[in-house]
Amino acid sequence: MNKIFLLMTVVVLMTTAVGTLATDRWINYTAGNNVRAIACEGQRYVWCGGHGGAARFDINTGQRVVYTKADGLADNDVAAIAVDSMGNKWFGTSRGGVSVLSQMPAISVSINQPSYHLDDRMIVEASLQNPAPLIAVDIYLGVGLPDGTFLSWPSLNEGLMPAYDDFTIPDSFSFGPSVILEMNLPELPAGDYFWFAGMTKPGYVSQTVGDIFIAPWSFE
Repeated sequence: MNKIFLLMTVVVLMTTAVGTLATDRWINYTAGNNVRAIACEGQRYVWCGGHGGAARFDINTGQRVVYTKADGLADNDVAAIAVDSMGNKWFGTSRGGVSVLSQMPAISVSINQPSYHLDDRMIVEASLQNPAPLIAVDIYLGVGLPDGTFLSWPSLNEGLMPAYDDFTIPDSFSFGPSVILEMNLPELPAGDYFWFAGMTKPGYVSQTVGDIFIAPWSFE
């Protein structure tokens, strides 16, 4: 009886071991010989740090991007990594202090010439890139007038109003440049104008996300 019980126990243990081996899935990433810090960025990227700088791994593709002193890191010996709510990456190094990598979305606007006259054709293009994880923003586009007032796109009504509110930009997103306005200009007061493009935290016009882009032009 004892022999039968022992045999059944061995069979159960072997079955459990085989089942565990069949379900475990290990993936190894090369980030140097000494990994001292790990941080997750959203559900797609993993950051690792050690003696060779910092490496970002794309879980979906397996792609690796390495950052060292040559890229602006304070020191190649990374001891700690943290990612804040705005997507900034913070690196604590052994000898160089703390570095921060800001990968914010960027919006820009461009025009086809620097000065215009009556009936000239204006072509305005906009582009949007987001190298960071997805983020929700209010997007502003418009024209600044010589008297200091603003016209908001697409209505071109006076005032500062978002073109898109609470707009979610996917991660690794790229759009444009794409034409957003094409028109023959009417008679305008002579002076200096500018197109602007910017983003803010949803509902907070004073809390900008990334830089505000300005494309100056004049009407003569």
